[in-house]
Amino acid sequence: MQEKEMKPEDFIEDVPLANATAAHAGTSHVPDERGRQEREGYARTLAADWENLSRYAGTDDKRATLAEAFARYRNGYRQRYLAYLTARSLCLSTMVTGPSNFPTARNRKRSDAADKRTSELIEYRERALESIRKELQPELQPIMKGDADAAERLQQKIAHAEAQQERMRKANAAIRKAAKAGSEAQVAALISLEFSEGVARELIKPDFAGRVGFADYQLKNNGAEIRRLKSRLAEVERAKSEQPTELEGERARVEDCPADNRVRLRFPGKPPADVRQRLKRSGFRWAPSLGCWQAYRNHGAIEVAKREARGRVQQGQPHNPREHRPRVPKPQHHDQVSLRGHVPQRTRQEVHPLLQVRRRGLRGERRRPLREVHMIIEGVPYYRFAVRFTLADGRRRRRYYWSPGFPWVYDEVGQSLLNEFGLEGIKPHSCTIREAFK
Repeated sequence: MQEKEMKPEDFIEDVPLANATAAHAGTSHVPDERGRQEREGYARTLAADWENLSRYAGTDDKRATLAEAFARYRNGYRQRYLAYLTARSLCLSTMVTGPSNFPTARNRKRSDAADKRTSELIEYRERALESIRKELQPELQPIMKGDADAAERLQQKIAHAEAQQERMRKANAAIRKAAKAGSEAQVAALISLEFSEGVARELIKPDFAGRVGFADYQLKNNGAEIRRLKSRLAEVERAKSEQPTELEGERARVEDCPADNRVRLRFPGKPPADVRQRLKRSGFRWAPSLGCWQAYRNHGAIEVAKREARGRVQQGQPHNPREHRPRVPKPQHHDQVSLRGHVPQRTRQEVHPLLQVRRRGLRGERRRPLREVHMIIEGVPYYRFAVRFTLADGRRRRRYYWSPGFPWVYDEVGQSLLNEFGLEGIKPHSCTIREAFK
């Protein structure tokens, strides 16, 4: 089946000249010329799209698929293009109609409508072309466990990877065998293995580590990929052999279909709004062709389906089963002791009135309670921290303290410094507390 070549002349008649001319009757002094340009632009766009998509149609089956898909795309694009021209024909310009009694507000609404039709046309073209490309390249689509050809595609990938592995091994062996004969002999040996001359000369060039041929990591990575594909193939075949199971609940019936990789919920009627919202948040979607709610098969989806089918979901209960697992408290070690709730935390307003001591966290981190325990005396953790302050003459000083608790003891620290240096010896608001590591 030969590929049919499409030219702009094959598409130009899709847009009537009268519609294209009317689109610029109120905005251009030469509507006939603008109408001709509109038709030519439409035809060139479709011809370019056909040429780009034809690159992906390398077989007769793909060419037949392209012809059918492009016909649908062409029809949809034509309808939206004509809608754009109709909306454009209602727009006016003061340069054409004159400024007297110009309907500004009405023209603004019509211009917005024309812009909306333009956006719809562009978005449809992008979506349609992407959909056709995916349809013409099914081998590039992810292999889902529920696909009918999942096992076949995995076997093809495994065969290709194994062939590549064997080819790389033979190439490395040929390079080693012909190493003493020189580079030309190595190139000839690689050409005999159906490598092109350019690729062969690149293979015998040492890389940054002095390796020639295919590096060892390439062989290891390809071998790991082969093992992964074989493991997944076994998983897909095992799922295909499993029989579907059903569970009847008070409100719905659960269908677990391993072969299709789906979990389905069948309600006797339309479920309430809160149930539909929970199902959507859990990955379920309504399937009109099957008349049920379904999601990809996994542990979370199965648990959500069973819970909704039993009808025991309370108001406000989280939809994710992992969300209402009991929180396990972190173990309290001697080097990680949370003092929140045990030591009174003072605010900035409760600081000593003559000397405000502020606490700063580690650089680059959020402010949080100190957790570094430096000693334990009779079961009580003691924290070592540093107080930095500035004297009245500008000199900076540092003092170290130990406290049986988080150092929110602003009054004690402030009073200690006042006793040592006096009221006039320290600049107010100059002290900070920092954690002092050993």
